[in-house]
Amino acid sequence: MAKTIAQMTAEIEKLQRQIEATKSKEVQGVVDRIREAIDFYGLTSDQLFGQKSRKNKVAKAAKATRRAPAKAAAPRTPTKLPAKYSDGAGNEWTGRGSTPRWLQQAIAEGKSKDDFAIKP
Repeated sequence: MAKTIAQMTAEIEKLQRQIEATKSKEVQGVVDRIREAIDFYGLTSDQLFGQKSRKNKVAKAAKATRRAPAKAAAPRTPTKLPAKYSDGAGNEWTGRGSTPRWLQQAIAEGKSKDDFAIKP
């Protein structure tokens, strides 16, 4: 049997209450760990949150250490690779990319790629 909108709304509200309860428990655990660290290290609020003058110093220091924008890299020029395969009729292939049709056809006819390899 299908649920009504009222039933689904009630389920959503119940889940939202559960989320809030779980969240408040988790927040309390985080707060407890932070307080423990503050007590252990003897931290002060100024150390944690800083002072206004300190904030200005930090902002100025951050501004001073910003890098200049990167220069655009020079466009790469493609390098021509030597052919690794040839059929002797002017068709060549470097061995990279898709297998050319002339080689696919020769392989389909029963030849091997090694038959077309160019010997150094």
